[in-house]
Amino acid sequence: MPRFFGKIDKIELVKGKLTKKIEEALAVGMRNAAREFVRAVLINIPVQTGEAAGALIPLGRMLRVAIPIRPTRSQAGKNPSTGAEKSSYKFVSKYPKFTFEFEAGVIHYTLNEFGLGVGPYGPDKKQPPWNTFGAGKAAFLAYLERNKLLSDPKIIEDSTVRTSITFGRRHK
Repeated sequence: MPRFFGKIDKIELVKGKLTKKIEEALAVGMRNAAREFVRAVLINIPVQTGEAAGALIPLGRMLRVAIPIRPTRSQAGKNPSTGAEKSSYKFVSKYPKFTFEFEAGVIHYTLNEFGLGVGPYGPDKKQPPWNTFGAGKAAFLAYLERNKLLSDPKIIEDSTVRTSITFGRRHK
């Protein structure tokens, strides 16, 4: 009796290509999550001299996020530029680990972040602790949760290129 069969013998993922696609997706996702971090932190920093909010300027510039700061008072040696000079950030993309770090480096920001300042600060008279990093962390994690970084089918689709398909007829 004639019989037809078809089968896929194997599917191979081109590992280098797949790894590259995963790295690209995760790197973009980390930058986008960092944008959300910056926005959440910024709206929670009370502004007087602008030094604390200024710490976000270099990171915002790199991520293309506007950092509008309107100081309500001036003080020698404390302004958005001095805050920018004291901060640091880094993104490390070393597959399979991806890291984002931000450090404000402004002493009164650190004190007020953890409730050690003597507020109130800014036009809204915000009291310490500011908890800006808590808000930033929540926004960062919410972005990652909402946007499953590896859910784009093109990541796998573009990387699956080797297949072996056989078909034919068999007689018993």
